[in-house]
Amino acid sequence: MPEGSILYSNEPVPKRASILLENITKWGHPGCIVTSNYPKDYRASKLCFDVILCDVPCSGEGMFRKDPQTISEWSPQNVEKCWRLQREIVADAWQCLNPGGLLIYSTCTFNIKENEENIRWILDNFDAEALAVDTEPEWGITGSLLPGFNAPVYRFIPGITRSEGLFMAVIRKGGESTENSKAIKPKNLNILTPPYVRQSPVAAVELSYSQSIAYLRGEALVLPPSTPRGIVDVSFMGYMLGQTKNIGNRANNLYPKEWRIKSTHVPSEYEPILKPLQ
Repeated sequence: MPEGSILYSNEPVPKRASILLENITKWGHPGCIVTSNYPKDYRASKLCFDVILCDVPCSGEGMFRKDPQTISEWSPQNVEKCWRLQREIVADAWQCLNPGGLLIYSTCTFNIKENEENIRWILDNFDAEALAVDTEPEWGITGSLLPGFNAPVYRFIPGITRSEGLFMAVIRKGGESTENSKAIKPKNLNILTPPYVRQSPVAAVELSYSQSIAYLRGEALVLPPSTPRGIVDVSFMGYMLGQTKNIGNRANNLYPKEWRIKSTHVPSEYEPILKPLQ
């Protein structure tokens, strides 16, 4: 994303939201916010975005090969339920999209009710345009399967493409995009924070590679003598790792137990993959 962007990642189901929070936090990018809300809550918040990815709940036909249990969960009634829910989600998300912004619609299913028919509904009911995406013929991507509907859509079928099942389309909202749009503080959104954030830190300490690995394993640390006692942020190359509670002779580790590195293998030297934060 462009420098200075902020990414909101949302999952309404609490258990899945906690996993999302862990994954986003471990990537270490400072411009990320994780929420657990329904699309209607975002609509009520008046928060708007330049790009929205709606990876909507679906009947899961694209997961049949990967997870046989999804076959027993499929039914025509569930397909009917899903395409209606998908339209409700898109209708709420559309109100949060800036003029000229992009809506990326995706499912992990194949039927046209949840895919092409929903894209056609979006184009018929909103000021919207489906955009073509550059692809290569050898990728084996399938276009529209709905007779008479030729908008650019992309279906990934296992065995034809190198992927599990996926459908996607990119849609642009009408109107002119505006740069430097006024930021609005979200209202009444359930914003999640890592479980180690217990109070405002009193200090910050940059760790070495070996110290960082020790911290992510859940081990106690010995911080520089000048470090104040109390809650301390620890980071590596400028990326926030978490917090400790410095009690003087050691710093107790506040990194969540369920997040800690469990592998016994640790590379002896750091292999550069991160660009230091300024």
